[in-house]
Amino acid sequence: MNAVAEAPALTPPNAKSVKSVLFVCTGNTCRSPMAAAWLTSHGSGKGFVADSAGLFPVPGAPISANAVAALKAAGVDPSPDNRYDLHTARPVDERLVAAADAVVGITQRHAMQLMFDFPQYAGKIVSMPRDIPDPFGGSENDYRVCLDELIEGIKELFFLED
Repeated sequence: MNAVAEAPALTPPNAKSVKSVLFVCTGNTCRSPMAAAWLTSHGSGKGFVADSAGLFPVPGAPISANAVAALKAAGVDPSPDNRYDLHTARPVDERLVAAADAVVGITQRHAMQLMFDFPQYAGKIVSMPRDIPDPFGGSENDYRVCLDELIEGIKELFFLED
């Protein structure tokens, strides 16, 4: 059996109690900061706070310009509580994982790596419902498609509506 295919998903009772979410991708310049920015914007009224980190980031690398453009095109403007435009990449660490109610790997591989690295927190590590391909180096449209997929996954995981 392929362990990656068995990555856990949030169940309805857990999803309702989740308030702080850490999104994790590879480099922390595209997918996870877009997911955190969107959930911060659309979930704050429901008590959600979101953050992001990467498994293999270049610390201090800025958020991709196309990620910022995709967020703005989706109506997520930077605000005092959501300064995603100032985001810089950072590695995931135990402090971030411990502080989150849920840790969401953008792909099943991300979730499995997180479980390997932080087995004591495996119960709160999940993956997006579907793997989200990395738009790194792609066009602004590639980032918009990626953001749409992230939004669908976030809504499914946390039972959010627009």
